[in-house]
Amino acid sequence: MTRYLVRPICNANSDLTGDELSDHVNTLLQKEKSFLNLIHLDLYPQEPGDENWGAKGSAVAFYLSRAQHETIKYQAPGVGDEYLTVVSIALSMDIFSDRAAQKKQLRLESIFSKLLVGEQPVITETPLSENRLKSVYSQLFKKTLKELVNQAKDELKWERDRAKAVFQFNEFVIPKMSKELSQLIENAMASQGQGNAKKALDWETERLKLELLHTLHQFVSKNLREKGVLDIALMSPPTPWAQGDVGEVLKNRLVGRKRAKQTSIRFYVDPTMEQGGTFRIGGKSAVLGYTVRAVLPRACTSKVEGNKLVTQNQLTTQLAARIYRPVPGGKPKWMPVTVEKEKRTAISYGYKVFNNIKGMQRPTTRELMMDSFRNAAIDISPHLIGLMQEIAANRLENR
Repeated sequence: MTRYLVRPICNANSDLTGDELSDHVNTLLQKEKSFLNLIHLDLYPQEPGDENWGAKGSAVAFYLSRAQHETIKYQAPGVGDEYLTVVSIALSMDIFSDRAAQKKQLRLESIFSKLLVGEQPVITETPLSENRLKSVYSQLFKKTLKELVNQAKDELKWERDRAKAVFQFNEFVIPKMSKELSQLIENAMASQGQGNAKKALDWETERLKLELLHTLHQFVSKNLREKGVLDIALMSPPTPWAQGDVGEVLKNRLVGRKRAKQTSIRFYVDPTMEQGGTFRIGGKSAVLGYTVRAVLPRACTSKVEGNKLVTQNQLTTQLAARIYRPVPGGKPKWMPVTVEKEKRTAISYGYKVFNNIKGMQRPTTRELMMDSFRNAAIDISPHLIGLMQEIAANRLENR
């Protein structure tokens, strides 16, 4: 992240310091006029550390939680060496509210969180040079930021009726580490060069689970809009700002160092889900909230067909999801109760076909896993939305 993305950009912009890319992002966002107008975003509201940061509205924060690449060397019969380099980044946008601070609780809350993963595979006859790597990282960053802004724009301009039910993807579980998932995580750890192996493994596993959770949310949200569903609200998943030590940086920036020690940041999008999941509007009517738990039971590679020169393989991911109603102090209820238990679990499969040339044994790279998972997320969306609609249509029975 520092070597190929942050430092080259900082060197090109003398007003940047440390690992901060704020000015670079602001420059790119200036081209996104429709997005700026939609959310009334002021790119330069006041000086950093100004304790009146909330005077002009909610704070928008971008966070680069991943920047890595992996290279595979292989040789086809009769051909010289070739190199496959996969560059990957993860970028998120959050809108933080000071509404809790206005109640003199000195608490910041993320009310909208959007994370997007981007990958760029590059095939070359020689290893990528330092300058070429910097260029690929820079272009992928710009491309991912633009796509992130476009997706956030689609969600934020989505006009809906009053919700009959509210849902949040809040948990992603990997019950068993397959060889493919272990390769993915180990490659990321090697790319990041982290020290403590156990800490690095836990960190990378949690980071991957959050990226997959946001990807699932992305396709369910898109499918809801495509179907024209207006009476279901879909809250953002937990924000990646909860990971690492970036919270302190954000807190100092938004409230000033003097007040930072007195201020907490809620990284779940809304504490209501943790307090029973009942949303009240104007203190009167209530809308029931539900959580979605996703599981990745399977990720494996199998041989499809092959000959002496090329083997065709397939990476398969299995995805499952269930909906629960929070119960304060008790076990969540598995929903909807208005359908049989065997129909309450949404299950799907995603596939990614790839070739191994003779002499090449391709490990599970980021773009293989993410493409396979994206296909599984697309496949599961209609079933999951059907369960959400069943709950919304039968609210009394599914309390």
